[in-house]
Amino acid sequence: MAIVSPTAPPSPTSGTQWWDGTTMWVWNGTAWQSVGSGVTALDFAITQSSVVTASGTAFSWVVVPLTDAPQIDLDAGWNATTKKFTPKKAGYYAFSVRGIPAFGAGGAGGIAVLKNDDGVFDGAAGSDIIIAISQTVAGSYSSQSAVGFAQMNGTTDYVRYYGYCNPAPGNFNAMGSNPVFTALHLA
Repeated sequence: MAIVSPTAPPSPTSGTQWWDGTTMWVWNGTAWQSVGSGVTALDFAITQSSVVTASGTAFSWVVVPLTDAPQIDLDAGWNATTKKFTPKKAGYYAFSVRGIPAFGAGGAGGIAVLKNDDGVFDGAAGSDIIIAISQTVAGSYSSQSAVGFAQMNGTTDYVRYYGYCNPAPGNFNAMGSNPVFTALHLA
């Protein structure tokens, strides 16, 4: 969440976001960097045209096993085996995920984007770097979306799309030609 103020917040930590009413800024650890300058194109977008099953136990977060090829992958950052997207340019990125976790009445579902995870996500109470997250309890399914921002180093930093359904295993319904996981290089 961004701090809204006409003046820069005192004593920011790396990643602090600040909106001055005109420009979004992010503290990079030493200086405020504007976000949004230099946007040229969507760097990455992948769809999911068929139902996929995310195996796991009830309430366990797992990597969503996307099977479609990316619609857009400007710098060949997608790894179809590990389901990791590794941006090849350093800077700030906006990541978004959309999904329809299918679960039974009284069940729950969620989607998230994690940065540099170790393959195990233990939910919002854990130590993972959560870029974006959405969770719900509803009827048989619920359309969800989540958007977040992160600084990426352009070499080793990566993100993955996680989800869960309870009861498990859970299905993630097809989204047709609409992207379910995107990355936009901001600055």
